[in-house]
Amino acid sequence: MRSLRIPPIIVAGVTCRDFRRMLGHSLAILMTTYAHYIPGTQDEAARVMDNILTPIPIDLRDLKSEKR
Repeated sequence: MRSLRIPPIIVAGVTCRDFRRMLGHSLAILMTTYAHYIPGTQDEAARVMDNILTPIPIDLRDLKSEKR
């Protein structure tokens, strides 16, 4: 059911719920197939991963002074 006409529907702001109903897909199939077309999903995923993987800077001198 992939079509060049489907992704513009998502980009136009139709909710995933309504889009899913139009296609008759489950949410899992919809997201697996079309999630990369939803604006901002990759940006948001990249931001979340960046927050998870970016180490928090720690000054070890502060830790040593707290132990004393």
